[in-house]
Amino acid sequence: MDFVKELWKRLFSSTPIFFRKLQGILLAVSATAGAGLAQIEHLPNWAWLENTLRIGVFLGLFGTFLAQLAVTKPDELK
Repeated sequence: MDFVKELWKRLFSSTPIFFRKLQGILLAVSATAGAGLAQIEHLPNWAWLENTLRIGVFLGLFGTFLAQLAVTKPDELK
């Protein structure tokens, strides 16, 4: 149960500047890959393209979540 409480606190605590910038980059990657998936019928018919775009969306969103777990003041978590 302590793990869930700490995770919840980390999600809503302040994030360092580096990780906020990283979140912006990862969200841009995810949005670009999502836009590519939305227009997949207009893109070249390469066998690897659709799976690569799906992986890009997932990694962008998951990386953004992980970057949110970094905290500016870890002493506040206790």
